Amino acid sequence: MEQIFQKLEEFKSGKSKFTLIIRDLVENSFIQNPFYPNEDNQVKITLFNRTPEDNDELGIDTMKTENYQN
Repeated sequence: MEQIFQKLEEFKSGKSKFTLIIRDLVENSFIQNPFYPNEDNQVKITLFNRTPEDNDELGIDTMKTENYQN
């Protein structure tokens, strides 16, 4: 367990590099760009389509959108 905390401290201090991948199925994430209005060259945005499994997990395919009051 101590090794995990040591590694996290290395990430935090910048001694070790890491990659953070955020897979946001509902496009609800925000990453602040400290270089705005210029681009942050260390951030890569990749758009993707949700899979049927993703939609099932979110309940999208079974969501009632018409006459929902009934």
